Amino acid sequence: MQAALAILSGNRDAQPDAPPSGFQQWDRAVRWPLIHAGVADPVTKFDDVRDNSPDHERMTAWMLGLAHGFGVGTAFRAQDLVRQDRYGSLTPSAAGIDDLTRRATMYADYLEGHPPPKGWTSVKSIGWMVNALVGRTIEGYTLTTKKVRGTTHYTVARP
Repeated sequence: MQAALAILSGNRDAQPDAPPSGFQQWDRAVRWPLIHAGVADPVTKFDDVRDNSPDHERMTAWMLGLAHGFGVGTAFRAQDLVRQDRYGSLTPSAAGIDDLTRRATMYADYLEGHPPPKGWTSVKSIGWMVNALVGRTIEGYTLTTKKVRGTTHYTVARP
């Protein structure tokens, strides 16, 4: 017990090259002193658990799908992800044929294995899936929202 307290108090100002974890106080008070004392970075274990979680896999697939399907900086709505029928037809939008081709690839490459809970015809269910990504940075992409005439528009950005 005394050794642990000595490590924590003696190395309180230690800041190794490890990137911040998002919990600054914990980094300063616990993580960085432990790393400075030679203990393996505990965040790597958190990263391993997160990377192997089904939720992380689903969120990564959706974020990459949206980024590749709509592109960075292009606004879209949850209803733009609705599919008309079980055979994979996409709902026509204001965009042209190139957009429909990109979106079909988005489903095939990213989203097919991670459907919304109530299927591809439920705007509300699709909205839940997309809303879970808002404000998160995944694989270098962040999803933002903006209300336009009462409708939520999403945009994939590169922070």
